[in-house]
Amino acid sequence: MDLEKVLFVPTLTHSQMYYSRQLAVYNFCVQVGDTGQVLMYVWDETISGRGSNEIGSCLLRVLLSKFTYKRHVLLWCDNCSGQNKNRMIVVALLYLVATKKDFALIEKRKRKVPADIKTLIQKSRLSVPLKVIDMDDGDFYNLTTLANQLLQTTKLNISQATTLDVTTDSLNRNPILKKATYWSIEEWKAVPIAKRKINFFKDIPTNLPKLVTGRSLDSTKKKDFRKMLQFLPLDSRDFYNNIIDT
Repeated sequence: MDLEKVLFVPTLTHSQMYYSRQLAVYNFCVQVGDTGQVLMYVWDETISGRGSNEIGSCLLRVLLSKFTYKRHVLLWCDNCSGQNKNRMIVVALLYLVATKKDFALIEKRKRKVPADIKTLIQKSRLSVPLKVIDMDDGDFYNLTTLANQLLQTTKLNISQATTLDVTTDSLNRNPILKKATYWSIEEWKAVPIAKRKINFFKDIPTNLPKLVTGRSLDSTKKKDFRKMLQFLPLDSRDFYNNIIDT
């Protein structure tokens, strides 16, 4: 799984727009190893940001919709602690246990609005088409709040871990298993993560707390969008007019 570098719309080459600020669009990618299917979870900065809550929420949506029949799921990610290797991802995995090259193709294309990016993603690879999933306001969860309530992860030192093993045993006040290297001979280290008196079976809620989203853009960026309108196709202007008026 990986978060693509920020995509910006609209793509304009007019000299007057060179220093104008654009709308940030985020694309979180998950490639399913046993099928080869690629899932792209897309949203823009007016819906939410790109921190660990958003990444964890995308991960929850992937696993709850695609892998409910699986007993074992192996996740691979890069070493970005702000998005992938943090306690919000750990608490998302605990919740799941308790309750049961494509980028380069996209970035070469031209686009005017987020919907254009979604279309380009879908058409950028024909052999095994990329599937686009819209992330909306109600799809993001406040995993930070849940992690603060349940976890004490100082000893886990997540940023230095290469592998974490989260199982049903982790819920019954048993520790998470951790490795700090990729050596096959390294033994698993057991690290307790539950706060005192916390019982994951009882204390992980069925309904996760929602993340407050729906962010209004600042006046400077809206002013730039207003200047861009004259250079946009007519069918793209309504999207930016709605942002300007919000």
